Amino acid sequence: PAAEYAEDRLFAPVGMANSSLGTDGAGNTMTFMGLRTTCLDLARFGYLAMRDGDWDGRQVVSGGYVDDATGRSSTPLNAAYGLLWWLNRPGPAVSPLIASAGRGDTTPMTGPVVPGAPEDVFWALGFYNQIVAVVPSEGIAAVRLGARPPEHAPFTQTELTMGVLDALDEP
Repeated sequence: PAAEYAEDRLFAPVGMANSSLGTDGAGNTMTFMGLRTTCLDLARFGYLAMRDGDWDGRQVVSGGYVDDATGRSSTPLNAAYGLLWWLNRPGPAVSPLIASAGRGDTTPMTGPVVPGAPEDVFWALGFYNQIVAVVPSEGIAAVRLGARPPEHAPFTQTELTMGVLDALDEP
């Protein structure tokens, strides 16, 4: 089963001791959603992606897969989407807010998604703005977990990424 595979091949090797994949009513692993985890475990996941799938000298995930997933768009229709990761690439894009916040403008835009952030930034975005932001050029894997932000005070990949980058610039 996919949940056991994830535990053995991904979670255990990187120390994600507090993570598990949920199942649906029929007992099938929900690989598209339902990850139960902690902030530290998600940071480990982001760090693994930043290191091209290598964890302390052990290749846990293929470096080629990580590059395919985060290095370029998976479709010419949306420069902002890799393989289950959102990208900060120039070109035609659809806002990731549809996927992560359940709201947002569906009008195509021109990327990058977060102007002013490095082009190598990529994000894993979950419902209600659960975010893993990875900035390889800065050595950053940052995580946002918590309750859904209110509409009058949004907190998206933009606020997390730029907030962390701005904090690095402060004396």
